[in-house]
Amino acid sequence: MATTTGSGTTSPTGRKRRRESIEALECTICCEFCTTQGGHRLASLACGHFFGQSCIERWVKTSKTCPICNRVVKRNDVRIHFTDTIAAVDNGRQEEYNQKYLAEKQARMQAEMDVARLKLQVTTIAQEIETQKQRIMELLAENSRLKTAPIVLSDDNDDDDDDDEEADEANATARLEYTRVNDGPIPCIEARVCGFSSTCDMVCIGTRTHVANDDGAQHGLLQVSTLDVHHRVSIPLHKSPVRDLGFSHDDALVATTAFDAKLLLTSTKSHTCVLKYNLPFPGWSCAWDVANPCLIYCGHHNGQISVFDIRRTGSPVQSLAHQLKQPVHSICTMQHGSTKTIVAATFTGVSMWYASDGVTVPTDPSLNMEVKNCFSMGHNQVRPTQLIVSTRTQLPSSPAQHFVLSVQQTNNQLQTVSDAVVQGHRTPSALSRSAMWHLPHQGSPVVASADDDSHQLWLWETTSGNVVRKLDPKLPSSIVDVQHGIVPNVAAEQGWLAVMSKEALVLYKSTASANTSTQRTSSTSFFSSDGQLGLGDSADHAEPRPLDLGALHSPLALAVGGCHSAAVDATGALYMWGSNAHAQLHLDAPTAHAPVKIAIEVGPPVTLVRCGWSHTIAVATHADGLSAVYSWGSNQHDQLGQSPPDKATLCREWLEALATSDGRVFAWGHGRSGELGLGPETLRAPTPTVVPIDGAVAAVYCGWQHSVFHLTSKGLVVAGSNRHGQLGLRNESRKQVFEATPILEADTAEPFRCDHVAVGWHHVVSVRDGAVFSWGKGSFGQLGHGGVDAERTPRRLVMDERINHVACGSEHSLLVTASGRLYSCGWGEHGNLGHGNTQNVARPTAIAYFDTHHLRVLSAVAAGATSFAMATSQRT
Repeated sequence: MATTTGSGTTSPTGRKRRRESIEALECTICCEFCTTQGGHRLASLACGHFFGQSCIERWVKTSKTCPICNRVVKRNDVRIHFTDTIAAVDNGRQEEYNQKYLAEKQARMQAEMDVARLKLQVTTIAQEIETQKQRIMELLAENSRLKTAPIVLSDDNDDDDDDDEEADEANATARLEYTRVNDGPIPCIEARVCGFSSTCDMVCIGTRTHVANDDGAQHGLLQVSTLDVHHRVSIPLHKSPVRDLGFSHDDALVATTAFDAKLLLTSTKSHTCVLKYNLPFPGWSCAWDVANPCLIYCGHHNGQISVFDIRRTGSPVQSLAHQLKQPVHSICTMQHGSTKTIVAATFTGVSMWYASDGVTVPTDPSLNMEVKNCFSMGHNQVRPTQLIVSTRTQLPSSPAQHFVLSVQQTNNQLQTVSDAVVQGHRTPSALSRSAMWHLPHQGSPVVASADDDSHQLWLWETTSGNVVRKLDPKLPSSIVDVQHGIVPNVAAEQGWLAVMSKEALVLYKSTASANTSTQRTSSTSFFSSDGQLGLGDSADHAEPRPLDLGALHSPLALAVGGCHSAAVDATGALYMWGSNAHAQLHLDAPTAHAPVKIAIEVGPPVTLVRCGWSHTIAVATHADGLSAVYSWGSNQHDQLGQSPPDKATLCREWLEALATSDGRVFAWGHGRSGELGLGPETLRAPTPTVVPIDGAVAAVYCGWQHSVFHLTSKGLVVAGSNRHGQLGLRNESRKQVFEATPILEADTAEPFRCDHVAVGWHHVVSVRDGAVFSWGKGSFGQLGHGGVDAERTPRRLVMDERINHVACGSEHSLLVTASGRLYSCGWGEHGNLGHGNTQNVARPTAIAYFDTHHLRVLSAVAAGATSFAMATSQRT
């Protein structure tokens, strides 16, 4: 086939068609060009390969296969072609790309379908999450209402229910009675925040002042005396409105911050700025450190927190970063023993920094909580570890909510526990602050927040979750801040309440009335079903209350029984109160709600008193050193050592076990588990019987079915039930031990020694050189090890402070530190732990009441679900 260049052919239409020059096809056998005529003309096989005709015919005769593909062929397979031109377009790559395109198109369509399906799933799951969140809020509110509600047994008479509810509302309203102090509101301009001093003798308002200082600042403080609200001092400080303020520990300084990027410390005495810090960013909030009076925390608009030390002027000593880059509108600090926690809140969350050593604060948060639409965060003044986190109204169907949370520390980890949720009002559109406080006579913690519809202040009781009072301050605009202060006076129980708008502030005052102690409360607390607390009523009390001793002065000895209590004063007089159902008070009345002097007989002064479940013993000492022992009350189990039993007659014997000055021990009563220590043959002793013990006994302690004998050598000897490991005997599998047996050290087999011992129903706590050891039943956390497991041998308790004294109730423990602080753990159903609630606590936790009121605890006693502490002012 020849090559043509520039030549043309005539089409059937007569037009001349131009052809491109095409190179002739070569025969693959002879490598010569194929022709259109002659013997070497263009031919092909059935397989499709082209050759010269003569060449392929000769090849087929000899090989019978295609020279290119080796396919079997016959002579008839040779085909002659009558064309002078053969050309084909090379589309091999195009087909490859087409296949790739189709595959990619199919994959993209599948991916788009998957994305659409996943988006639908995300939308469905998001809706379910919102539904579950709303359900959680409802359950939290229901839980906060139910867990503190009193248990009501069924009664045939249903007519009293409405009366009880009305009485509860009336009592709650009476307890939350606040009297307006100032007839006219205190005027202010562009005010946003206010605060009370620790003694509540003054209130400071962040407002615009009528005069400016040398720097042109017209925003600062208005210092108002609560003794005379007309005594006011204006102090210009900032060039923009004050965002937050806080009093120092001694009320000598007030810290303020504003958008002018300044943190100023102002003297409350000289009324001048004494220290100025230039902030790296505009300030939103500030707070003093709870433990270190020299540290101040300042929150900024970008989520940063600067830490300043007033002993070092200039730059911050540390910077903390909130998880969200939003304004930090609230900061507070709290203390857990020797540890410290910093809490900061933004509009969408709360973060906490935990300092395990109480000093070193990590840069990153230790705990983050998502709280949408958060506009306020504060803490309970009496219980600093209890927070209130408030959310603002978004829709009519989603009212504002206030979450009451307790921050707990376990194994160097922070966790929060929901105490209550209250809701039901509409918050102002402007940023406002809510408050929470707890006065003992008010029963449970109180939450206060502004309702924008009525311009009133609503007060909730956290136990019921109900609004129990509404205060109308008659302010010209929406309430922007609510602050509450408690006067540090144990007897006064007086609180101050400040309600403020941008233009004015109104002060209220609350004082415990005389009849509030006899009113019914819906909260549970220190167990007092028969008046054994001596507070004048039979109600429980969730926090310590001061006992009016009346004629009882300087008590030297205090004892608690199942339903009654006793004390001995410095003159040797005996006072008792509580239930007299079994003549354990030796009175004619069935109950005594306050201490009553008991006349035993004309004789020596009483030096010691002890109370059982329903009986009492007293020891009176003569001038010559000899003692007379008296017992009275129930003798159902021979516990009086009298024969025949006579619960109203006094006798000179001791209850169950008595250690004498010569080291001997006498025991009597029932002892089916071996608690008498008299051997398996003697399970009952109607009269005092000497217990055979190797060594002199200094004191003896009785549990529910076991006894602990404390030797003068500081060793411990035990007998009785060992079902829960309360005997503390190493490798002892017996459930009952009938002979007095010494406790040995687990590693050395030497006698276990201690300085002081306390015994509960089924557990024991001891002190040795300031360290605490506990063993026995731990189902309520009474052992203080963080769990509820039993310990069969003495186990040391992890404490950061030295312990001087311990006491045990039935299932709870009290620990007094050398510094005068009181810790509690274990069963708290009746509020007997003193933390303001009825929760069980598995680790010793400081009772905030004594710290808040600056009291030093000297000693403590407990029995059943009742706790007493003897305390004095820290200043004396």
